[in-house]
Amino acid sequence: MAVTGQTVEAIQGLSGERELPGNPEISLMALALAAKAEGVSEISRCSRRPDVDALVDALTRFGLAVERGPKGVRVTGGKLRAPDGPLDAGRSEVLFACLAGLLAGAPFQSQLHGNAACAARVEPVLEALRALDAPISTPDEGLFPLKVGGRALKPGQHRGGAPGTAVKCAVFLAGLGIEGAVELIQETPGDEDLEILFRAAGAALEKGRVEGGTGHRIALEGPVRVQPACHDVPGDPAAALFLLLTAAMLKGSELTLNGMGNNWKARRMLDLLRRLNVRLEVRMTQSASGFTTRRVRVVGSQLRPIKISQPQAALFLNELPFLAVVGACAGGETIIRDAQALREGKTDCIALVVENLRKMQARVGEIPDGLVVQGGARLQGAEVDAGGDSRVAMAFTLAGLVAEGETTVLNRGQMDREFCGVMEALSSVAQR
Repeated sequence: MAVTGQTVEAIQGLSGERELPGNPEISLMALALAAKAEGVSEISRCSRRPDVDALVDALTRFGLAVERGPKGVRVTGGKLRAPDGPLDAGRSEVLFACLAGLLAGAPFQSQLHGNAACAARVEPVLEALRALDAPISTPDEGLFPLKVGGRALKPGQHRGGAPGTAVKCAVFLAGLGIEGAVELIQETPGDEDLEILFRAAGAALEKGRVEGGTGHRIALEGPVRVQPACHDVPGDPAAALFLLLTAAMLKGSELTLNGMGNNWKARRMLDLLRRLNVRLEVRMTQSASGFTTRRVRVVGSQLRPIKISQPQAALFLNELPFLAVVGACAGGETIIRDAQALREGKTDCIALVVENLRKMQARVGEIPDGLVVQGGARLQGAEVDAGGDSRVAMAFTLAGLVAEGETTVLNRGQMDREFCGVMEALSSVAQR
């Protein structure tokens, strides 16, 4: 492979066939559901992202046996015990939802933490759990530390808006132990990922349109005894995006990825590739546990510029730094807007991307909520600084693979953990 530590060299293409690393959100939901089963569940292709590792750690602190192997994770579920201290969801709303859903009806009280990004997104989860009479207390100022659990929950109905993975996950994990009906009403049916996991574990969710009204209803009649199951997690669409677009930027590529999922982000990702004029072939497949998956083949392509704004900017927020690199390799003007969130936190991600693209001789302009890139000329290898931001580090590591000369990426932060599996997959299909 042409990546050694912080140094990256150009390659001819990505060729061969490769399985994707597992979808982190589905991995989280599968682990949480396995914790509720009486017996051993197996989760193949389970993600190794930090938020997934955090849930694995939490399950062991609940007194459950969890074993990681080369092909996945084995969880021996059962009765949870009180953890020996606070649990931290970091910035992941789905991790928070899994923890809150597992603990909301527990006979003991637990303390949950999260960072500012998590706090800004999890209020809908708390609102949904309160509809089930979940005991939740927050400090006078801010959301964290938050206390949850301590008494049994009650049947109830929550009316949400647009479908949300975190809300649905929290409601129905909590609902497994409730005697009576738990209902979630949302505007559209949403993804089927949680429903497939529940079905495999013998806890089928009832789903259909609201009779005599608007919206879609998902319901569970409890209590439900969860059965141990084997869950085959579909591939991560973010990993697929990095691999497929890197292949498309290189003329010598002929890459096939197996097991890509069929959730909302995966479908919109394929739409994005088509807008970019990526030459791809897609064939529908199915995983062993019932997930609809895709086999995707891509070859080197003549990319065209596009404009990315809402809602795509929010959906692909963590991938926008890389999409700016892709824009620098496409012929014409690529515009990225509505990305103000990339300026929040410890680093100004937009400013870092602009600075580093200029170091690689790209023509790029910075605007308050994004950037504009004039593509067409080949990027030139340079020493770039990711500022400790793993998203920027990944973007410019991949930029180095298509640039002329050698690229050095400094201050990569937690890139290898945040995007675990991507570089391993690249290494196996890179052609020097």
